[in-house]
Amino acid sequence: MMSTHLSATAMDILNTQLPPDTIALWWLGQAGFVLRSAHTTVYLDPFLSDHPARLIPPLFRAEEAPPAVYDFGFVEHDDRPLYRYLGYVVEMAGVRVYSAGDTIVFDGLVERLRRLEADIALLPINGRSYFREQLDVVGNLDEREAADLAAAAGMKLLVPTHYEMFAANQGRPGVLVDYVRAYHPTLTCYIPAHGRRFTYMKGDLS
Repeated sequence: MMSTHLSATAMDILNTQLPPDTIALWWLGQAGFVLRSAHTTVYLDPFLSDHPARLIPPLFRAEEAPPAVYDFGFVEHDDRPLYRYLGYVVEMAGVRVYSAGDTIVFDGLVERLRRLEADIALLPINGRSYFREQLDVVGNLDEREAADLAAAAGMKLLVPTHYEMFAANQGRPGVLVDYVRAYHPTLTCYIPAHGRRFTYMKGDLS
């Protein structure tokens, strides 16, 4: 049952009204997002559980989450063990969003993403190292690889993820912005704020 005292983010998700050609996105932390169109709400990997290592608390509890049509999970959180490596392309209001979850570049990924013609890339930037992988911390793209992948795949907008929730698993969004400016000036990079809505309309960055 949904609480009668919702957080500001949950209220914003619940009450936002959108034109038919626009989507709204809210970052929940890590790879978690809420996507909303005029008629549909989708959750991407919402990690809403408390955890002693979290640096940022959940924006709302699971029981406060506004209703959604779909809830896509990526990885083995304590509250939802599923596949370890899994990404999605979600189309809403004519906008295609590629949410990678945990990933690195592999042969054929760029070509596959080009065929899918996604507009927005939600990509991890926390990188990987031998020592972290020995601790079973999943490795990901780093800042430069995320920018190179988004540009090579023809994405319009890159949104970094997976860099701020755990002290042992950080990324550097400032490095990403500097690299994009230097090497991919036609790629737009947006650094999201936790729980703050941003909107995108098909053709915004054409």
